[in-house]
Amino acid sequence: MPQSLQISYLRKHLKRRWKSNLAWTAIVFSLLILLSGGGTLWVKGGFSFLSTSRIVPVLILACGLIGILASHVHSLFPLQLSIRTAPIAPFLFGVIALFCLDWLTRPYNLIQGPNIRGEIVLFALLSWIALSRKLSWALPFAVLFSLALLAALLLHTTGDGLLFSDDNATFLYRFALLKEHFPRIPFYGPLWNAGIEVRDFFATGALNVFFLFSPLFALLEVESAYNIVVTALLFGVLPLSLYTAASIEGLGAKGRWFAALLAPATSLLWYRWALQYGTLGFVTSATLLPLNTALIIKFLHPTRTITRWEAVLAVASITLMLLWSLSGIALLPLVLGGLVYAKRYFRKKYAFLIFVALFLLNLPWIVIFWQASQVSSFLHSEKKAEVSQSLLTTNTTQTKKAEEKKERITYKHKAGGVDLKKTLSLLREYSTSHQPLLWLLFLPGVFRLRRGSRGFYLLLAGWLLFLGAFLPPVKPQLELDRMLIFLGIVACIPAARTLERSIGHFSKASFFFRVGTVLALGFAFAGIVSSGAVLRKRTLVPFTVTDKDFGGLPQALTQHYPGGRILFTGFMLHDFMGGHIAPMAHFIKLPLIASSPVHNMWKYQQVFPKEFLSRGDEGIEEYLNLYNVGLVLAHEKRWKDKLLQNDNFHEVWRSRKFILFERTSFPDTYFLKGKGEVLQQTARSVTLRMDSSSAVISFHYLPFLKSSQCTLSPYSITDEINFVRLDNCAAGSTVTLEGEGASKRFFGGVL
Repeated sequence: MPQSLQISYLRKHLKRRWKSNLAWTAIVFSLLILLSGGGTLWVKGGFSFLSTSRIVPVLILACGLIGILASHVHSLFPLQLSIRTAPIAPFLFGVIALFCLDWLTRPYNLIQGPNIRGEIVLFALLSWIALSRKLSWALPFAVLFSLALLAALLLHTTGDGLLFSDDNATFLYRFALLKEHFPRIPFYGPLWNAGIEVRDFFATGALNVFFLFSPLFALLEVESAYNIVVTALLFGVLPLSLYTAASIEGLGAKGRWFAALLAPATSLLWYRWALQYGTLGFVTSATLLPLNTALIIKFLHPTRTITRWEAVLAVASITLMLLWSLSGIALLPLVLGGLVYAKRYFRKKYAFLIFVALFLLNLPWIVIFWQASQVSSFLHSEKKAEVSQSLLTTNTTQTKKAEEKKERITYKHKAGGVDLKKTLSLLREYSTSHQPLLWLLFLPGVFRLRRGSRGFYLLLAGWLLFLGAFLPPVKPQLELDRMLIFLGIVACIPAARTLERSIGHFSKASFFFRVGTVLALGFAFAGIVSSGAVLRKRTLVPFTVTDKDFGGLPQALTQHYPGGRILFTGFMLHDFMGGHIAPMAHFIKLPLIASSPVHNMWKYQQVFPKEFLSRGDEGIEEYLNLYNVGLVLAHEKRWKDKLLQNDNFHEVWRSRKFILFERTSFPDTYFLKGKGEVLQQTARSVTLRMDSSSAVISFHYLPFLKSSQCTLSPYSITDEINFVRLDNCAAGSTVTLEGEGASKRFFGGVL
């Protein structure tokens, strides 16, 4: 080619590249405006730089798209060509802009400014030195040191105590039950509320954590293992999952380390769900999502083969992830991809074995979960409330029942329709709390993945965005906003790819490209510093660490126990050391009653039913006698004052929050009719001696309850209370009440 033609071609190429960069920069700025709602320079309240007018981001976005098309007019498919070559530079310029704007000073930010800018600059300078001197060992060392430091910080914060805030307490209880009773789940639990169905291992995802760390639970007591489990999930399993996923996706060594570096600093809300809320089933599924995504995409690729190790890994990892039931919804685009490319998939070695293994491993628990947890009733429960509301036009009795039933169905928010304002508000909240590199560097990274992976990652990202931003108001009880946490974790792979390519061009790039690159690395390492602040409890994510004596309450209940049951007055939510009261049954092995031992209510609900509470002291005494209550624990002021003034209650112990009362007289028998004695109550069964052929005992009747000898049937006390009636018993015999086995419930659910 003549030199003049080469120069002409180069000029056209540079001109087209300049137009493309300018257009993509416009799109990046429109994204900043959309997610920030406008902004000012450096700190909030400074010089206004980005407009909040609705028309401005639309105009910028339109100009950007026109610029992309104009820069590729030579192609019959200009948009497609431009997307394939989405430049990195405009997105790095977005990182520079973000550093200069007030984004870092906004509340509930993971990388909280303004002081964090000093750390970002420091890490940027260190990155510049490392890249200039080509210190290949620096990145692996920095990542491993960061992960070890964060793990040590969390273990140091917990010390000899126990993570206990919110659902941490409940998961501790579930792990204790699983260690003792698995695989005989679900079961009848008489130690809580006179007999409940202990079934939430499936809905909460407790099984995936238990299986993943079963060797640790086998070696240690649950209380000793719990903090280690949480630490390993956050700073071991998640980075390893992302590192492996990056390897499967073909990222180089640096890209894999970048994926692991981004893992512990995806979002402030990630730590809220992991440490403050303690939803470990969701957390475990989230950590496995990038690995499963990469494996499934590889399996569906036309030319890539499946190794034996990948087959085993896929069966184990996908099963563990699916044990938190909502994760199946997150994987729906990949499942549909599997249906489309089924022929391609089943031609591969190990493909059929993977399918059969997943089917056989997951069908049993799905059937039991669906049958025991009444999933369809839960999903349509808000419709039930609406039906109750419609009964208000009928007679007074129906109205009263409808209102009472509606009050028992409680949610954080009422169900509604898609609301674009709420969607935008949710997107802004989550984008602020997330590591900004994840959404700034996602797009150029996706288009630099393997050709067969790009479409799947875009489809999955769009689906998770739809679930997490648009559907939460429609089904609030599902808490689908967590899908945005999923999206942030998946985005680590494309973002790591962008960082890898950026440092690959560092030595030959322009000054501004270099600044953007090292500033992005500064943000990545500043995320580690910010995560350390979370673990030291210096942010807006509070989590409770309690001493293992739990304020002396378990010892007091055991010491003053006179027999019968122990009742917690009022409404128990996070009133026991910042967590739920559920594990108390594990600590003391005594029967308890509370409004609810777990977090399944979001508004105040009194432990005493209305029909008893409305009759004052007489109704309360009747209820306590009915349930054979010997000790009463009060934590609310009105109940403390009420019981202190009642001669039927004698104070035996108090702490800063609780007062423990012993009833001066109570039946001290569980037999309402007939004669006999309860010999033992365990977490899964009741053993009693029958001195008569029939009896009624104050344990709740459930349809799956069975007896070793007697015939069981419900005995109605009120419309809402059904106790167990035993007939056809042999006098003097020992009878055991427990739930039906898992195998019988499985075949009952299938048939």
